[in-house]
Amino acid sequence: MAVTLYTYAKLCNSGRLSEEIKAESGITIGEERIETTSSPEETRVYMKAQLSSGEEELLDGLVDAHVNTPLPDDEIKAVSVYEQPTFASKNVGNLSLFNRTHGKAFSLTAGDNLNLDFAVPYNVVKFNGIEIFNAEIGDKANLKVIDTDGVSTPPYFALNLQLNQFGYDVFIQKDFYSRESRYDADLRKDMRIRIDFNSQTTKTVYVNYLLHELK
Repeated sequence: MAVTLYTYAKLCNSGRLSEEIKAESGITIGEERIETTSSPEETRVYMKAQLSSGEEELLDGLVDAHVNTPLPDDEIKAVSVYEQPTFASKNVGNLSLFNRTHGKAFSLTAGDNLNLDFAVPYNVVKFNGIEIFNAEIGDKANLKVIDTDGVSTPPYFALNLQLNQFGYDVFIQKDFYSRESRYDADLRKDMRIRIDFNSQTTKTVYVNYLLHELK
């Protein structure tokens, strides 16, 4: 049995919708996972196998009637902003983390587009996510971190040395792709986040790099 995707042009709460699917006795196929995006507003329900026409109608009805509110355990308690440190979002020892999201546009030709680089502009950052806009079905990419001469510790004093690779021929979702890791990578100034992008057509893609400056 193959996982089957059902896509809806509506933003749902994934936890609540999952509970609603499990409670619907007419749906006998188990849910694999639910993904949502806010731009565009879309909910993607992955079922462990293809639904029957009747089960698909039940799923359509659940999504149509769904109210996008979090489950009680997911609700965020209100906190006065006056009790929070100014700008600093998180403390790490005696240092603080600051959100430093950057965007960059790349003009692509059909086929392989190599060495699309973004150089880290801060002394030390934690890198944990990336967003790509204006891709299309069939586009895929490799994501790497490249050293700069003298940046990293021995024995890595080498220009253009690949330090790590985070993505391997990853297919990029049409229009908007987002990938955020639950753990981060420590990068230093002038190291480069590199994308090798295989594009189906000539176009421009737009990339956001989710960085957090440590200082």
